[in-house]
Formats: sequence, C-alpha cells, structure tokens
Amino acid sequence: MDEDLATISWRSVEWIQERPEGLNDDNVLDYFAESPFWDAQCNNATLKMQTQYNDLKEFKTFLK
Repeated sequence: MDEDLATISWRSVEWIQERPEGLNDDNVLDYFAESPFWDAQCNNATLKMQTQYNDLKEFKTFLK
C-alpha cells in the first residue's frame, strides 16, 4: 500500500447500521478489517481467520 495512512480517516456508518447490535466487542475486528488500516498479515488477522467459526468470547483477552 503506497497511500500515506496518516492523512486519511475512515468510518463505515453503513456497516454499523446494517447490524442491529451495532459495533461491539464481538464484531469490532470484522469492522476494522474493512478499513484501509487493516493489515492482513497482522496477528489479529491470523487469529480472526483461525477462530472464525468459534465463539470469539473465549479469545477476547487476546484480541484486545
């Protein structure tokens, strides 16, 4: 990515509005993964992929 991320801001009101529960601890990684700041090689991305079919509540401490 060649874009200077320090000069941009990002939000997805539509993403939040599509979810009745809004943005919360259980879906914040899904929300952030949509942003240009998300690094698909980061530890959170790896953990998200490895636990996508599990209950993430047990991993909550690792995701914060």
